[in-house]
Amino acid sequence: MSLVDEVLDALRGRHETTQRIDLNDIAEVIGTRAVSYEEVEQIIVTLEGEGLRVDQNPTAHEMGLLQRVLENARKLRKELGRNPTVEEIAHAAELPLFVVRRALENANALSGAAG
Repeated sequence: MSLVDEVLDALRGRHETTQRIDLNDIAEVIGTRAVSYEEVEQIIVTLEGEGLRVDQNPTAHEMGLLQRVLENARKLRKELGRNPTVEEIAHAAELPLFVVRRALENANALSGAAG
């Protein structure tokens, strides 16, 4: 199986219910593996050809997840007396790590856009 196929399989598995893939998800799945610009383009074109949306704008569903993540983070901060880790938030919110990371990235992007 090629690197492109591995990345595509991982992304399909992560997003079979949302049908939307954030560009940061692609970067996270690729990780430190060396890929060319053409391979990244191939990944995006393939996903879009399969009907998946590839972009960076949060959807209404993702905004709901963001609210869930932030509520759990605030609750944990009070309970622990410190900022919780992403892993702790994911456990409390009963969400996969990548969903919590994406929600926190969306929160940072939204707070940056508002400021």
